[in-house]
Amino acid sequence: MNLPYLGIVEGKLFDEPYLITEKRSRMKIMLVDPKVDLLLEQIKKTIKKALNYCKSEEN
Repeated sequence: MNLPYLGIVEGKLFDEPYLITEKRSRMKIMLVDPKVDLLLEQIKKTIKKALNYCKSEEN
C-alpha cells in the first residue's frame, strides 16, 4: 500500500526517528496514514526546521 508522505530534500540534516530514508539518497520522508489523525506537532517541527535551514542558506 502506498501512503502519502511529507518529504524533506536535505534529509541528512534531520535526526528525527519518524523521518525515514528508504531508497532515497537525499530525501527523508514522513509517512502519513490517512486513517490516523495527523501528527501536527511533528509536522510543524519538521517544517520549521526545514524553513530555518532554507533561511540560513540564503545568507
